[in-house]
Amino acid sequence: MTTITYGYLELEYLVYPYGAAVVGESFNAQTNQQIVSSNAVRSQTSQLITGFLRNFGAQTDQEIVSSSTVRAQTTQQITNVTPIRSQFEARRLEDFPILSEVDRVLAGASKLTLAEFSRGPISHQICGGYLVDDYLMMPYLVTQICAHMRTQTEFNLVKNTPTLSQVDRLITETQSFKAQAIMTVYDQFDLKAQFNRVASFRINSQILFALYNTTNLRILYQFPSRGTSGTNWNVVSGGTAAGDFTVNNVNTDIVEQVYRSTATTCVLQSDTQVTQGIFLDTLAILNHNFTTSATVLLQGSNDISFGSIPFTETLSVERTNLYYIAPYLPLTSYRYWRIDVTDTTNPDGYIQMGTIVFGSTIIFNGECFTDEVVRRKIHFADRVRTEAFSNVSNDRALKYSVSLNFRKLNYNRANYENLIEVVDYVRTSLKALWIPTPQFASRFAVFGKLSEMPVENHKVIGEDADYIDLDITVDESL
Repeated sequence: MTTITYGYLELEYLVYPYGAAVVGESFNAQTNQQIVSSNAVRSQTSQLITGFLRNFGAQTDQEIVSSSTVRAQTTQQITNVTPIRSQFEARRLEDFPILSEVDRVLAGASKLTLAEFSRGPISHQICGGYLVDDYLMMPYLVTQICAHMRTQTEFNLVKNTPTLSQVDRLITETQSFKAQAIMTVYDQFDLKAQFNRVASFRINSQILFALYNTTNLRILYQFPSRGTSGTNWNVVSGGTAAGDFTVNNVNTDIVEQVYRSTATTCVLQSDTQVTQGIFLDTLAILNHNFTTSATVLLQGSNDISFGSIPFTETLSVERTNLYYIAPYLPLTSYRYWRIDVTDTTNPDGYIQMGTIVFGSTIIFNGECFTDEVVRRKIHFADRVRTEAFSNVSNDRALKYSVSLNFRKLNYNRANYENLIEVVDYVRTSLKALWIPTPQFASRFAVFGKLSEMPVENHKVIGEDADYIDLDITVDESL
């Protein structure tokens, strides 16, 4: 026969003592209790035999099959001295700690109880309880035990390792500044150091960025040939004719103002007044009187006396205007430049040159104007009307204008940026040298002003897709 215990709320209300367990008889039974959950369970068990003194056999097998830690407290109490045969087995299936505490008390007689208590890394403290936790969420009127982990941190420097260092200090600017420093040595120790000392001094430098070609439009709108003063030319040989034929007439925008020599040979020298010199990729000698048999040399040097002449180029002579296009991007700059002309068969008996300009040009790459170039001649003459007869005219000048049509210039490319830079600089008041076809320069080259500021027509497809159409007209007569 086996006893069965009924607890609170399992029997009729107030029929049995309040809160007490009721024991009933039953047949022999075997109980197998098994914890299958991996969650921690807080529990308190009170087992009490209140009635029978009879011996009975009981066996309890409790087995934990989970690897999770289970915290439990069991109180077993025998209220009678009647011997009871019992067997208790607590077994763990894996090497995980199980915290437990067993308190066994003989209420009717004195008996030594052996107990073992083990405290692990988890601290158990009373927490929660009646009227603290939610109602009926935990055992009624039972105090809860909470577990807290203890932590300890230890920082330990186990080795001192020397660190090697090297300092390289470089002064990149030579600007002077005022400084005051207070340095105090509080301790002395050996210090290994290495220094690189570099002397610094100011040098003049010039950088030229170019994607060079001799086929696309090039524009010369700044003239280093005129120096910084505008009176930088001198006659080395050939003399100067009487009248308004001074050599510095070659620096004016009016090509009719000319330099004239007294012989059929002459040498003119320009001082660009730039210490590091200038690069020359384009030159124009306008309104000259050279014959096709003339020899024209272009020379460059950094020696004012031209004791050494590192650069010499023989120029091809064309009627009225002469143009030179460097076949390769010049990599050496020179401060002094000479034009040496020999034309012994010249019927005029002298050498004449109008405007002379040279320097580095803006050169288009990839994109360019369309293949339709409009060139127009403008005739200037003094006319006097006569009575009933044809008028009488006096020829003055024949000028040219060239119109270029640009289509789909990419807003984000350098071609458009450079073109607008030229337009914004010269506007409609300054002359520039425009050479649309450098491979045959004299066909469409023009030294003139913009007839009007160009109107831009933008086709905007996206932030990085903006394409511009515009027309430019350059007129020599303005």
